[in-house]
Amino acid sequence: MPFSKHYIEHEHIEAMRAAFHKVCDALLLNGDVDDPMTEVVVNKIVILAKAGEHDADRLAEHVLNDLFDDDLPPPGGKPRQEPSPEV
Repeated sequence: MPFSKHYIEHEHIEAMRAAFHKVCDALLLNGDVDDPMTEVVVNKIVILAKAGEHDADRLAEHVLNDLFDDDLPPPGGKPRQEPSPEV
């Protein structure tokens, strides 16, 4: 279980687990504990949950937005197209 090394309030684990699966589905990750991207996703969910977010949909949305803000390619592996500067 990817959250096993983190202290998590029992009542929040289901929302975190659901958010994790939503993010993995969106990013086409298999959730393998040895995958560094899985660790990134888990850490982001834990940070958000400890900050008080406990809704699975909002957790997943925040994680995905944060990952895309970090310039990761969107799902499907195609890099984002930056707008060309107008000349």
